[in-house]
Amino acid sequence: MYAARIVDRLLNGITMYRLVVYVLGVWAALGLAFSAGGVLHFSLVGLSISLLLALGVCYVANLLLSWIWNVGTNTESWLITALILFCIMPPATTASRIAGMIAAAAVAMGGKFIVAIHGRHIFNPAAFGAVAAGLLGLAYAGWWIGSAPLLPFVLAGGLLVVRKLRRMVVFGCFVAVALTMLTVVTMLSGGAVAEAVRLAVLSGPLVFFGTIMLTEPSTLPPRRDLQLIYAALIGVLFSAQLRWGVLSTTPHMVLVAGNIFSWAISSKRRIRLELHQKRQIGPRLYDYIFTVDARPPYQAGQYMEWTLPHAHADDRGNRRTFTIASSPTEDKVHLGVKFYEPSSSFKRALFAMEPGEQLWAGHITGDFVLPADTAQPLVWIAGGIGITPFRSMMQYMVDTKQRRDVVLFYAVSNPDELVYTEVADAAAVCGVRLIPVLTANGVPKGWNGLTGVLTADMIAKEVPDYATRHFYLSGPNAMVMNYRSLLHGMHIPRRRVTTDYFSGY
Repeated sequence: MYAARIVDRLLNGITMYRLVVYVLGVWAALGLAFSAGGVLHFSLVGLSISLLLALGVCYVANLLLSWIWNVGTNTESWLITALILFCIMPPATTASRIAGMIAAAAVAMGGKFIVAIHGRHIFNPAAFGAVAAGLLGLAYAGWWIGSAPLLPFVLAGGLLVVRKLRRMVVFGCFVAVALTMLTVVTMLSGGAVAEAVRLAVLSGPLVFFGTIMLTEPSTLPPRRDLQLIYAALIGVLFSAQLRWGVLSTTPHMVLVAGNIFSWAISSKRRIRLELHQKRQIGPRLYDYIFTVDARPPYQAGQYMEWTLPHAHADDRGNRRTFTIASSPTEDKVHLGVKFYEPSSSFKRALFAMEPGEQLWAGHITGDFVLPADTAQPLVWIAGGIGITPFRSMMQYMVDTKQRRDVVLFYAVSNPDELVYTEVADAAAVCGVRLIPVLTANGVPKGWNGLTGVLTADMIAKEVPDYATRHFYLSGPNAMVMNYRSLLHGMHIPRRRVTTDYFSGY
């Protein structure tokens, strides 16, 4: 548990996309080093040419297409696509393979702009590019990254990415289904099951595919239940060993097919937001109010990925995931933000925004939503700016006149940090009871809430029937983990604790 907290603390200091860049970069460097040392039997010259081609074509294509479509570029997306293509396409040792890499990279980047609906790409770019190169007869993805000497490094880096994304269950589902299907297929064909499984794990793309490509946020369904169905479907096809003419269930072909399924069952739309108003609601706390070109389809409590192109982006890039503070019933989109010093380049650019300026958002997802059963009593625990998903839920309850039995513990270190309380006051008629909690030392005059860190005794006193309730936790990651442990000590089953998590700040 202590080691996991250390890892999480490190991961919380970096965005998900930048983590993927670093992991892929390490794997690329190891591939070149192992080839140079004879550990991998691939041409060092061929791999080097492949890497240069992938990087060069993806960079130029992304720059050109962004200019043509007049949209901001994502600082990491082209690099991630290039590095994935480098890992799965064969070394460029022949003219055909060189042409194949060029085609794969160009199609991968083009697919993000051309094969898109409502501004959101449908396919994993690298998989789409690899499929195109194969169908053109230029080069077929060989997935050299699945070589046995690289497995420990691929597994370690891949699990870091999955941990950051909180997609361990999705990855586990894919692996379990894929290996089960492989076992069935091997038994039916009279093969050696143990050897087939060993080769699939040690010398195949299973781990790389499952951690890096399957879990790509932009092509995953938005909810956990749909993600598990998606992972299971791809797991079946991954090991099915089917062929129809020139088509076969190669990993990249399977992922493209799965992407179609994901697109069909979820809404993926790129949204243009124009800043309407920016108002300070507390110390370093601001409420951004945006008008939108089309009202985004989301549920109260979900989050979006926000892209703000800006000059001289730092290591944290130009994308963030933030909870949508507004309700789906509101015409405008609210974003609640707390600013720290020193701030990232993204936060500095966001702080400098003026009314009329624009940013882009999309990839709406998250399971931190109200339960379908309105009779289920709830306890919400918010820490600081973690109040934003609850603001969305409360406004939704007010607008839809929906009654629920809710106790909201709102923990802050300064009374001035209590924000959106006007929404909580309005939601009182819907059954929401607000209990402010002041965690810092020193109680100001007139304070009528709780003081100190929220404890089990405090929860039991304020909510005698806590054992029957479903708990929602939202706030800084350390706070969420501590309260999750607290609830575990109170014998609250894990299935009745929902936590708000997003992959980058």
